[in-house]
Amino acid sequence: MIRPGRCAKSIAVSLSATLALLVLAARAAAADWVGRPLAEALNALRSDGFSVIFSSQLVPDALRVTVEPRSGDAAEVATEILKPHGLELQNVAPGLFAVVRADAGVVSLPAAAVALGAHAEATPLDEVVVAASRYTLGPADGARHLAGGELAQQPKYADDPLRAVARLPGVTSNGNSARLNMRGSDADEVLLLVDGFPLRQAFHVPGLQGPFSSVAASVVSNLDVYTGGFPVRYGERMGGVIDMDTVDPDVDPRHSLGASTYDVSARTAGVVSESLDLDGLVSARAGILPNLVDRLATDVRTPTFSDGIAKLRWRPGAATTITAEALWSRDDLATRDPARGEFARLTSSNQYFWVRGQQQFDRRWNLDSWIGYSSLQSLRSGDVDNPGVVSGAVSDDRSAQLWDFRWRMHGDLNERRNVEFGGEWQV
Repeated sequence: MIRPGRCAKSIAVSLSATLALLVLAARAAAADWVGRPLAEALNALRSDGFSVIFSSQLVPDALRVTVEPRSGDAAEVATEILKPHGLELQNVAPGLFAVVRADAGVVSLPAAAVALGAHAEATPLDEVVVAASRYTLGPADGARHLAGGELAQQPKYADDPLRAVARLPGVTSNGNSARLNMRGSDADEVLLLVDGFPLRQAFHVPGLQGPFSSVAASVVSNLDVYTGGFPVRYGERMGGVIDMDTVDPDVDPRHSLGASTYDVSARTAGVVSESLDLDGLVSARAGILPNLVDRLATDVRTPTFSDGIAKLRWRPGAATTITAEALWSRDDLATRDPARGEFARLTSSNQYFWVRGQQQFDRRWNLDSWIGYSSLQSLRSGDVDNPGVVSGAVSDDRSAQLWDFRWRMHGDLNERRNVEFGGEWQV
């Protein structure tokens, strides 16, 4: 017969023995540290009185424990398994430690990281790009992205990509014209480039507000906009820069047809010669502008327009690319006011031809060069015959032919520094 007092004492002794065996078993199971991933071992040591934070760059998954710790305290165990890898613990708050390099010295963590405690891990930044007021519309890296197909779907007059640019901060327009003012500058202080070549007159019906540009949204693959300070390679324009890249001939869809209330368009691209590694792209559109007619309080013959772009690309070598491009546009507009005896006509025609060469000398140095010709023509004529009041005629015929040569060399001096230099000549 067992007395009650002795029974309670026996039960307490049994529980104590069982608990001791469980503790010894747990210590035995945790004693095998060598070979475990170091990050896993540090996470296993976390408890109410010990929290550790570290980055995956400092403690990668491939790092393993190489020594068997002899201490029982969590902080001491962590110190022992970190030491062979040149790492140590640094106390940043009560009960919170950070893994640092043994020769890193004292580092300070932001308050937010301390507040997160065991759940905070530093995320390394691979690259930081700093540019003054730069917006990107396209697949290129940048603050904002809009692919060529998405750009074509934006609500805008006459399928004009510059109408989408007018929505960016620091850019304004009067609504009727596609010409842009950046940071309070005049429209002629904005540089417009297509595949690196400048367009001096890039708008249809330039004598009547220039309602839309001569580059269709369907051929634009990437659009960079600088509305403030911009790299010196863009020259001396004071307002801003709009740098457009046309679609690559290798990118699908290679063939397309389009129709809208303003125009009809067609585009085709593909391989011209496999043996020569030659491919190309041709795009054209033509149409009328009935909305422009509605804005004028006169009898207007519906204005017609047409534009297009052609590109032929040749790769004579793995590091060399030569591209020949042509861009053209034409407008025709006539107005008549029978009550006043007035008649006026406006025609304009612009052609651009250029060749671009790209040469990669090695992994670090690249050369880009352009040589091109621009022809700009504009004719405005009119007459008035109002008997007893006024009569007369006027003709304004303007034309310009320009040659451009540009080149740019850029490369990396080391991992943190790069250099860029070049020049341009116009006549």
